Amino acid sequence: MFGRKAAELVREEYRADADKINTYNEDLVSQVLEETREHYSYIRNIVSRVSEEPSGFAGAAPKDGAAVAIHHESILRNKRCLLAYANTRAEKVRALRWQLGAVLPENVSEKLSAAERDCFKAYDKLLGEYMGTGPDGIGIDLTVDMLPPKDPYIECQVLRDAGAMLLDDKVVHLVPHTRHFIKRAEAEPLIAQGILSHIES
Repeated sequence: MFGRKAAELVREEYRADADKINTYNEDLVSQVLEETREHYSYIRNIVSRVSEEPSGFAGAAPKDGAAVAIHHESILRNKRCLLAYANTRAEKVRALRWQLGAVLPENVSEKLSAAERDCFKAYDKLLGEYMGTGPDGIGIDLTVDMLPPKDPYIECQVLRDAGAMLLDDKVVHLVPHTRHFIKRAEAEPLIAQGILSHIES
């Protein structure tokens, strides 16, 4: 039945948690695009057949007009569903930049399509320029401290080896199972990447 695959694509994204992103369903998107091409092919065949008749479009049977209208509406419906799917995922991709920082973990990155990864990089670049210290930047990192912090430093435990890093103007060796007091602004991107965990007091 027309439109079922496109509707399933929208339902799949609607059922997903608002703060999580599902794996990009390339197979179902391809099926919807293929169905759309079939609708277009039907329209072309009908128009071609009617235009070759002596009476032309003026003498076309009502069933031909109805068939063209149905296939055309099906194309528009598939288009709306694909755009809704793409837009919902694009919003989630932009939200990932705020939640996880400039580097996506591998388990999240593999859920995105190539176009969505490009979207993430472009949004990251745009946000970086806006928050930067350049001529168009404001010089403030807007991705940290969504709520006012009680303390500028937080205690963190290292989950995986990240080697030596320059944090708070000093070199810190991030060795697994060690604990450090680190500036919240510097710790949050590392927490998002799974290198550190925040030890709640």
